[in-house]
Amino acid sequence: MKTALGSLLVAAGIVALPLACRAQSDDPKHPEVFARRYVDAVGSKNPERFKALLHPKCLACINAQNQEFYDSVFSNWLKETIPANYKTTVEPVARDQWLLLENELVYPLRPSHQVQIDFNTGAYSSTTEVLFVVYDAGRWQQVLPCPGPDTIAKMRVHKEESAKQDRRAQQLAANLPDPLRVELMDLLRKGQRVDAMKRYAAASGEDLTMAVRVVELLAPR
Repeated sequence: MKTALGSLLVAAGIVALPLACRAQSDDPKHPEVFARRYVDAVGSKNPERFKALLHPKCLACINAQNQEFYDSVFSNWLKETIPANYKTTVEPVARDQWLLLENELVYPLRPSHQVQIDFNTGAYSSTTEVLFVVYDAGRWQQVLPCPGPDTIAKMRVHKEESAKQDRRAQQLAANLPDPLRVELMDLLRKGQRVDAMKRYAAASGEDLTMAVRVVELLAPR
């Protein structure tokens, strides 16, 4: 099994982890152990670490035609900073349970469990990551769906529109009049980010989506 997995990783252009690292088996009754590996991968800031988490059938989906889909997914994961006090929740995936975007994406195998990771990103904000996993070959491995041509096309349109909105938000933030800027910065210092977004939307006439982009640019890093 190690030889087959190693060959698949090499064929996919992925540097395999040392075999000694793969020798230790996971407890099949505890899918939450996968959360630790995912958090470590996020902390590494190395997208190749995410590939090492994937089930071989999911790895086999990655090719030159859809690489940008996976680059986008991994890039979004790497933007996160997960603190040590994150919380993990595990639930089994029922046979008839709808999977995320399964009407647009293809799951090469069905996951058995859902691993949810919750963590705080600020005094008044939090993030939830939901990952599908399955136990195979002595390890809990991630099940990531495969994109089709239509999904890639939609992603490109979305990226172009998002980049356009980002440029507009930067322009709005740069030209924000001082009275409103002072008021928004004061709300941000008090940790009232949502109130700042609502205030900007009311004062500017922009929708809440744009207000979120502008306020995020103003928020202290």
